[in-house]
Amino acid sequence: MMSVYGLFFLSDGKTLVYIARIDRKLYVIAGKEKVGPYDNCGDLTFSPDGKTLAYTAIIDGKCYVVNGKEKLGPYENIYYSLTFSPDGKTLAYTAKIDGKWYVIAGKEKAGPYDQFWVITFSPDGKTLAYLAKIDGKWYVIAGKEKAGPYDNCGYLTFSPDGKTLAYKAEIDGKWYVIAGKEKAGPYEDSYSLTFSPDGKTLAYKAEIDGKWYVIAGKEKAGPYDKCDGLTFSPDGKTLAYTAEIDGELQSILMYEGNEYIGSICNNSIIYFSNNQIFIE
Repeated sequence: MMSVYGLFFLSDGKTLVYIARIDRKLYVIAGKEKVGPYDNCGDLTFSPDGKTLAYTAIIDGKCYVVNGKEKLGPYENIYYSLTFSPDGKTLAYTAKIDGKWYVIAGKEKAGPYDQFWVITFSPDGKTLAYLAKIDGKWYVIAGKEKAGPYDNCGYLTFSPDGKTLAYKAEIDGKWYVIAGKEKAGPYEDSYSLTFSPDGKTLAYKAEIDGKWYVIAGKEKAGPYDKCDGLTFSPDGKTLAYTAEIDGELQSILMYEGNEYIGSICNNSIIYFSNNQIFIE
């Protein structure tokens, strides 16, 4: 008897990949190839070009990472965080060895860490960034650099050119947004870190005195009851988002230092000002 789950097509649209349970064992099927048997397997992850399939597998109680034809391990545990570099040449993941967590990227191993969170490559694939807990404090690791210690941190976001890493960090009970060498805040909280397409402007929403504001570079808009959906125009000069004001949801544009009712549509901005409609 066979059961099937986790159906995927490779980017070529011709190769079907899935996990099959046959006689209480699991197999990974990719087109005409069948690999296994495994006690368990999952986290099917494709390289960006769709040519390499990686996944986790348990064999006789030990954890492995299968990357194409390679079988890596054994490990005590693997957190389901398989991440390919943009060029597909490097697979990064986290594995537990002798009770400690390590971040493994290709042939390199970093650690040990007490805990970790979020691993991501820069768009150019040159820098691997992640959050790591060491002796009760959190750090942001980006390549060979380590920033911290922080009480907490999150939302790792690279600029499109990969040169600037932004994230939020908690210090003494307050939250800050850190982008490269710059630190903004303090805030009660912050979310939705978003770079403009040219990487010059970082936008996010921040809570101040119980109200929400939208911060974009040196500009601040608000206060709002809620705000969400931060989206830059293709030229990076205009930021669109939704905001709730006195219970009413509105579509807002931050354009040339001013707030307008409007939106981005088909690479153009449409907004209202002085009872007129403008299209830029």
